[in-house]
Amino acid sequence: MRFVPALVVVCLGSLFSARADEVAMLPIGDPARAFITASGNAGEFIDCRDVSGKGPVSFEAMIGELAKADVVLIGEHHTNIAGHRVEHRIFEALAETGRPLILGMEFFESQDDGALGRYVAGTIDLKEMLVETNWYGPGGTNYNFNYYRPMVEKAREKKFAVHGVNVPRELLRSVSKKGYADVEADQARLIPDPGAVNEKHRYVIDRMMSGMAATMPSMFDSMYRGQTMWDSAMAASVLRLREAAGPTKPIIVVIVGVGHVGHGLGIPARLRAADPALEVRVVAPVLAEKPEDDARVHPGVVLKETGTFSRGFADYVCVLPDTDGELAYPQFGLRLAKGAATASPASPASPGSGGSGASQGTSDSPALPGVELAVVTPGGIAERAGLRKGDRLVSIDGAAVTSVDEGAILLSGLGWDDVSQFRVIRGGGAGASGAIESVVAVAVLPPTDGDDDWLKSRAESSLLDSFDPTGQQAYTKPGKDKPKGIHSRLVTFDKKPVRIDVMNGTVLMQSWKLDDTGRPTLGIFPIAAADGAVRVQLTRDETGKVTGQKRWNGMGEEVGLPSVKK
Repeated sequence: MRFVPALVVVCLGSLFSARADEVAMLPIGDPARAFITASGNAGEFIDCRDVSGKGPVSFEAMIGELAKADVVLIGEHHTNIAGHRVEHRIFEALAETGRPLILGMEFFESQDDGALGRYVAGTIDLKEMLVETNWYGPGGTNYNFNYYRPMVEKAREKKFAVHGVNVPRELLRSVSKKGYADVEADQARLIPDPGAVNEKHRYVIDRMMSGMAATMPSMFDSMYRGQTMWDSAMAASVLRLREAAGPTKPIIVVIVGVGHVGHGLGIPARLRAADPALEVRVVAPVLAEKPEDDARVHPGVVLKETGTFSRGFADYVCVLPDTDGELAYPQFGLRLAKGAATASPASPASPGSGGSGASQGTSDSPALPGVELAVVTPGGIAERAGLRKGDRLVSIDGAAVTSVDEGAILLSGLGWDDVSQFRVIRGGGAGASGAIESVVAVAVLPPTDGDDDWLKSRAESSLLDSFDPTGQQAYTKPGKDKPKGIHSRLVTFDKKPVRIDVMNGTVLMQSWKLDDTGRPTLGIFPIAAADGAVRVQLTRDETGKVTGQKRWNGMGEEVGLPSVKK
């Protein structure tokens, strides 16, 4: 949640998902279908305009209908990867219908259109585009661009224009502060006056916010005002794109948080009011619920994940599987401070020097290189690797971190189970001689605790009495040990043993991935072994006995093979 003068701006694509079932069931929208409920299984598409009660429609049939529209609004939950896959699929299918497309995106602003145009034209690369549009920079989005990259890449391939439909936050603040009586004409064009309050819309937003209107009325009023201005601005952007396209009449496909399009309110209502002849179609996701075990159900009946909703919720509903909020991309639990490096990084410490590979930094630099870690979240990947607030991140896998943008772009390229080399400076200040430089292997592994629902429901961590990675023992059950200093934990996902973490307090020292039998096969060492190894691959025979191993240092070089126990 962001607080701005006289205005609260909330990302409703994320908050909506927490109460999606309740809100999708509200009998609001087209009065001909708002009081008619429908349901579908995960993976199905429902044509909500058909009130006859027919089952799901094929994806191809839906695309055929969407291809007749002037504007297709696709609502999303911003971090739901299943929903993103659906929107990618829809966009790619529409791209093959023969009609030209324009891709409009909530997380780009109108001022980003120049950079987006150059990227589509091929005159700048992805990194340059992300920097120019401030995707990861201060005040930018918190979401990994890889959620949206397939659609943007398809647009680039087909030479379809990509535009930001949002407006600069500074402009939103300015208009909110001045009031529309004193707004200049060009500002009013970008953010038209939202007009009178739509009570149904206000009620939907209140339900999305868990009844905030009653518990925090002042804050809700400010938030709702920002919401209507936001909807008005994005609808105006779509209308300008339509006007600028002229006789080519492309389909304008807009990717936006579902809170801006649900029940035909928000953006679609404003588009239809501005141009009743405009063919607007809304596609919205509904999250299916996993069936509960019920002894009364016949054992031959297979229960499916099902979502239920009002037919007034959208024109088409895609029912998404229940992923328990699982994140497709890692969140490292760190935030980079503003400001860029002013000195060139020194040579990295040798991973073979033992311990964490620490060495002394130089004292004649005008400032320490890298970007400072402003926040390191307890229990996150960064803290488990031993990083602290105030450390300076110098490079990631050899690529220099010279700005917040650069660091965030490099981090966004890492996936789960990756092992990344972070070069970090700790201590000292500008020109200080006491700074310590370390090369740390960061294991990008899902944490086993935290507030995320998907962690609570899927991940468990249990203590082990003892652990020998090169032994024949299979690790499938927890022990009774208590954490004291260095200890080992068995990690399971969905009740299946997947890895063993060797911890020193809260710091991860080693992590071993387990095979299907529960035996360690791949070791990741954030703190390098004595020979400099940060990654170890074990091979075993059919009895589970280790027959060999390979070891690599932080530079990816193979190091000597220690003798294997007989």
